[in-house]
Amino acid sequence: MERLSGREDRLLAIVSRDHPLAGRTALRFSEVLEHPLVDVLEIGALSLLLTEAAQDLGRKPDYRYRVTSMDAARRLVAAGLAVNVMPDRMIVPYLDRFGVLGIAIDEPWALRRLRLVARAAD
Repeated sequence: MERLSGREDRLLAIVSRDHPLAGRTALRFSEVLEHPLVDVLEIGALSLLLTEAAQDLGRKPDYRYRVTSMDAARRLVAAGLAVNVMPDRMIVPYLDRFGVLGIAIDEPWALRRLRLVARAAD
């Protein structure tokens, strides 16, 4: 197996501009869990990561909405109905378009190094 170079991404809490957390520059995940969340089914691995992180805190995410696309999640957040967690590369290009803010989650697991592993070339 060959490990190819990857990239890093940071998980952000996505909130509407008038959300009570909107003025923050960073959040602990426990603070995110105080608010209703939207779950995006197309990125199920992230849902598992968030559920495990919540369990480590003795908590359970309050998923008020389960949607099938990132676009639907961004719209629910923009409407002020829920908070979402997504990788920075999936939201930063849309911040102004949807009128939402991305706030860094200040947890070691929220900074992810993504790598591609493939069979070595023969």
